Amino acid sequence: MKHEKNKTYLQYLAQQLSSISFSFTKNIIVAYEPIWSIGSDMIPTIDDIYEVVTMIREIQNRYIPHNIENSVKIVYGGSVSANNINQILTAGIDGVLIGKASLKLESFTTIIKQFKV
Repeated sequence: MKHEKNKTYLQYLAQQLSSISFSFTKNIIVAYEPIWSIGSDMIPTIDDIYEVVTMIREIQNRYIPHNIENSVKIVYGGSVSANNINQILTAGIDGVLIGKASLKLESFTTIIKQFKV
């Protein structure tokens, strides 16, 4: 929550991502979930998710060789549910991590149907 309130989480996340060696890696999946949303029903605003996704993509462009940058996928986890999946998908992500909602078949099925295979 400390990072969330004053947006220092962007600097914190940039520091974490820039320390990873991407030069030998393909098919990277970056999963983002705000620490304060873990195990809660709280989600950041779509604008906040989009802001983080945009920053991750900027870091990716800076540190990942151009021949593998398109293989990096960003997924969001954080109280993903059948009620908010459509809104979350507008934040520029490539997928979601489904927690509690995966335990209920109807909810899980609704979420899965939002993705085209």
